[in-house]
Amino acid sequence: MDENEVVYKLKRLKDELRRAMLLLPLYERGERADKTVDSMNRVCSLLFKDMVYPEIWDEGILLQLERLFQTISPNESHWGEHLKRIGERTTLVKQVNDFFFAFIDKDSSADEILECLSLLIDIPDTAAAELRSTQQLSQIRRSKEPTHMKIKSFVNYLTHDLSLNLGKKEEGIRAVFAWLEERESSAGPNALLVHKVYGSGTAVPLQIQLHDGNGGIKCLVPGCEHFEKAIERAKEALIAVNLIRQTRDVAFSLNITEAQYLGDSIALAAAMGMYAKEQGIPIDPYTAFTGNVNLEGEKYRITAIKGIDAKLEAARLAGCRRVFVPQENQPEITPDNSHGLNIHPVNTILDVLQGMQKPNDPLPEESLQERKICLLRSYCTQNGWHLSEPRSIQAALQFTISPPHPPELTVNIYNTGSHTPKKTDNPDLQKLLDGLNKLDQLRIPIQSINENLLVKDEATRTFIQKALDALNPTSQKSEQYCKFSYTFQAENEKVIIKQYDSGKLIFQGRAGELYHKILSTVVTTYNRNHPGANLSVDEYIKFEIQDQASTKRALEKTVLQTIAFPHIGTDESGKGDYFGPMVVAGVWTDESQKNKLENLGVRDSKQLSDKRCRELAGRIRELCRGRYHVVELSPAKYNTLYEDFKKEGKNLNHLLAWGHARAIESLLEKRTCSCAIADQFGDEHYILSKLMDKGKKVELVQTHKG
Repeated sequence: MDENEVVYKLKRLKDELRRAMLLLPLYERGERADKTVDSMNRVCSLLFKDMVYPEIWDEGILLQLERLFQTISPNESHWGEHLKRIGERTTLVKQVNDFFFAFIDKDSSADEILECLSLLIDIPDTAAAELRSTQQLSQIRRSKEPTHMKIKSFVNYLTHDLSLNLGKKEEGIRAVFAWLEERESSAGPNALLVHKVYGSGTAVPLQIQLHDGNGGIKCLVPGCEHFEKAIERAKEALIAVNLIRQTRDVAFSLNITEAQYLGDSIALAAAMGMYAKEQGIPIDPYTAFTGNVNLEGEKYRITAIKGIDAKLEAARLAGCRRVFVPQENQPEITPDNSHGLNIHPVNTILDVLQGMQKPNDPLPEESLQERKICLLRSYCTQNGWHLSEPRSIQAALQFTISPPHPPELTVNIYNTGSHTPKKTDNPDLQKLLDGLNKLDQLRIPIQSINENLLVKDEATRTFIQKALDALNPTSQKSEQYCKFSYTFQAENEKVIIKQYDSGKLIFQGRAGELYHKILSTVVTTYNRNHPGANLSVDEYIKFEIQDQASTKRALEKTVLQTIAFPHIGTDESGKGDYFGPMVVAGVWTDESQKNKLENLGVRDSKQLSDKRCRELAGRIRELCRGRYHVVELSPAKYNTLYEDFKKEGKNLNHLLAWGHARAIESLLEKRTCSCAIADQFGDEHYILSKLMDKGKKVELVQTHKG
């Protein structure tokens, strides 16, 4: 089947399966047996005769098939082998989605993520220890990318940085990721609805569009107009907390046309859909919503709904893991109807947003002490050394390291993050201490604090306050014209933070690590609610960095300033990108061209938003027409080349060098210059060895952030 035929038949299967699931409760009560069996037979015809089932990677479809076949068994003599494969596919897809959700769920620890991943692949102890000892997990989680992009980055980290082999599960992981990417890009939040005749629940993605206009609400699909009042209240609730403008027009649609789906419980999903559209942040498909929204007194509240059992069952059969329900329905939540679901009872829209965008409290491995302990364990595991259990001493944990050959080494890692000793005469043990010492290179000294931010919208202020509450302030007090006034203290550090009604948020005091922790919480929360903001903690913090690193950067800056024009610059993106291509781009530029690029606003991509990068890309291509070259390696080509290089005893740096060399050589076919600048990813011989005759005549300069 071609792609269009697959899409068409999958849609038919979904529609027929929904009808069968609607009738299933009646069938189990001895009613409408003929209609239910007919519907099930049509499902089987699509699955087995039309051979649609090998194309199914949607967990919701697979779980509903499993539920249907548990009640009405297909003919195993005809379809036994196919049923077995569907069962295997269901298990695999569920395991992959469990792993994906554990990663995006802020309440899941590194160990819980590893536990889910271990059901798919073998994880060496060294890789597990390294994951726990780094901040990669929390850094990727904190990004403002959509869910599928975060997962993509994390899988790339696992496969390339930790060298995990996905083996036979590779196809399944890729396919589920493709489903997730398409689902997140094309559909809205899951709304849980109940059929008024059959009493069956269903999870339906709610499509929302927003446009500037007169504040109207419009249904795009005939048959769903009865939801308009609920969606109107949802919009008013968002307006009340400044999360959407009054003049925004709302258009909505659902992939159902049966008027029997009634009720106001769509309001909560609609509110989240409008918020997500306004912010440009898609909602992951693992989350579902049900709840009415009503004005009570002067505030909008999320109020009780009916059919909670049927709705939770629908969420589970759609592959959801997390459901937001009204606080008023909490007494109806039981271990039986909530099995396999994370239930979040809520009272207000802000409660939902807080639950959806819960700031990442520092994970245990993020404290300097824990990072050093994880590094200690990882190093000992890699080298086969015995590491004792920690012993508590005053303000520290003490470990004894026992290599196969003496001497042993006792290491103390203090609560503050410092450690002793720093040096030892044994060279193998000194390598371990060097690793611990390296974690001390970047320090945040005690510094005077007098900073302020402007936070005008009430929703963001509330999020910041709740995030700070989670840090357990030492004291708090009521002050005139202040929403809150908190004091944080730790040893010789003190930070006072006040949110004024005018919007000004002030930080005062003297602190280092404590200030960094508080500021990180505030900045992360603010950026989440204002995706275009790009506030950076580094703008407000003074760092102490070892002189060696400072000197190196100063030298690099001097080198770059003295490189003559014209020259070629190259860089790569997607290095180790498991789900996408690796791209190396080269640009030839002279001084005039450089000035034009700077006037466009071109600079380090890490200082630009994704949206701004996309805007600049087209303008750069236009400005540099005939002066740039792109080398793109698809995942298949990348993997083939990488395997070929590995067989020759070469590593990823050789592959990167090959890409940089091809970009340089291609530009030299069109333009002349005497110098090329490339990012520092290894010794320069990697690139020089891949250059041909023209390229070998060019002076190559490698530097970090080149």
